[in-house]
Amino acid sequence: MVTMRIILQVACFAVSTNALFFPRPPECAGGCIEPYGESRQPRATCPVGVLHQVVTEAEADFMVAQAEAYAAKHGWKTERHQHYPTTDLPWRLLPTVWPLLNRTLAAVEADVHARCNLTAAEQLSVNDIFLVKYTARDGQRGLARHRDGSFTSFNLMLSNPTDYEGGGTRFDSCGPQKCAPLAPGMPDDRPLYRVPKGSMLVHGGGNFHEGVPVTAGSRYIVAGFLGLNRHCCSLKYAGVYGLWQLLRALATSRYPGYRAPGHDTILLNEFTSLLGGMLRLMVLLALAYVCIVAAMGVGLWAWERARTWVQKSA
Repeated sequence: MVTMRIILQVACFAVSTNALFFPRPPECAGGCIEPYGESRQPRATCPVGVLHQVVTEAEADFMVAQAEAYAAKHGWKTERHQHYPTTDLPWRLLPTVWPLLNRTLAAVEADVHARCNLTAAEQLSVNDIFLVKYTARDGQRGLARHRDGSFTSFNLMLSNPTDYEGGGTRFDSCGPQKCAPLAPGMPDDRPLYRVPKGSMLVHGGGNFHEGVPVTAGSRYIVAGFLGLNRHCCSLKYAGVYGLWQLLRALATSRYPGYRAPGHDTILLNEFTSLLGGMLRLMVLLALAYVCIVAAMGVGLWAWERARTWVQKSA
């Protein structure tokens, strides 16, 4: 296993080529930005923006009710994120709120394109969207200082500020570098946002922030992580070097202890999806062929029977 891995890695990096199967569009000139590495690019520190009345209070209550109804039967998820887990439900489990989330996404995309130096051709894509519950009683109170793995993040407030005490989102102004801890006794003057129900914070995923602990009541939000120009990571733009990466992913996927680089995994997932689609198409074509041949056989049989009947009648 080790020998094969070394040979493949040396071969990949020894190939000196930028050959592409299709020319990259302008927004892909920098190549592929791998998932969870998006927060380290300069534009991922876009400042905080506040969007008001993205959803109505009734719509916010509806989303909370749907989440609590699901959690009453199946429970909340608490281990979906490796480093900074939240008590949440991913949006795929709440199909009744999808129309509201689609409207929320449209508002985020418009705001980010306007404020964060994106061109019209650049595309945002969903990495993850989930409904989070912070509660002072028998649950998660807040979230420690961190930065997200996304290009852009948002959180949509589903609770009134009077529904809880404490809480809010606090941002650091130390830029993309890791912030130094506060000295004991030093006043905390970092910006704290406690937006009204139905309003939303939008910010670069590279900005350090924290969910301030709730000391009473419950606080609900919808959090979302968006990636930038994910289409630039496709096989279409990977070229010859991408083929080496795909071969490396195929060769090492059988070894559970080996973790393939992020872009290798993207290409492998796309390849297996494409292969599955082609196999389904081939099955459909084969079924169509069988049906056509059978229909023609039935038609010829019916024609012969009809002709024989006419001849006998004559």
